[in-house]
Amino acid sequence: VDLDRYNGTDLTPVTYGADFAVSASPLTATVPSGSSITYDLSLVRTFFTTPIDLSVTGLPAGATATWSVSRATESSATLTVSTSLTGAPTPGGTYPLTITAIGGGLTRTATTTLTVTDDLPPVVKAPIYGLVYPSKLNASIPVQTVWSAADTSGISGYGVQRQVDGGPSEELALPSPSSTSATESFSFGSVYNYAARATDGFGNA
Repeated sequence: VDLDRYNGTDLTPVTYGADFAVSASPLTATVPSGSSITYDLSLVRTFFTTPIDLSVTGLPAGATATWSVSRATESSATLTVSTSLTGAPTPGGTYPLTITAIGGGLTRTATTTLTVTDDLPPVVKAPIYGLVYPSKLNASIPVQTVWSAADTSGISGYGVQRQVDGGPSEELALPSPSSTSATESFSFGSVYNYAARATDGFGNA
């Protein structure tokens, strides 16, 4: 015999049919914003002993990923995705996540879907008023009322109520659900009060 030796301890690169596959469970998950979800990763190895580097893409804004191991040497690992309610809140929505596993010159991927629900109502700014310019003041005053709101999941619509001289509150007819202003004629000597509400994409008002 020629007394040759293999240079190294990992036989994967010179093993015929060496391969691996990756899968994630659950395939779909729903969490409220501010919560976490853990995915179980399975690495099915076929004559494959090389460490496998793991990463994830597609995370929504404000979400972070934590791996049990970022370089897997066994047949399993876990991925924890944490969403946020503070700082940069995670918007509600459905996000496809792609898990990538790389090892021995091979790249394998698995996909899963994360749905984030939004339980927080929008932040609404109180209506403000301004005289319409230019205008001629006669028996009434043309006034524009403006309102606004903000929510990480977007605003689906507004509603405005008006009260005159302490009477009952009445719903103001808006040109469209997304309208953020209205122009009306105010009477001299009357007191007007307005209240605005907003509804986000998940129905929180």
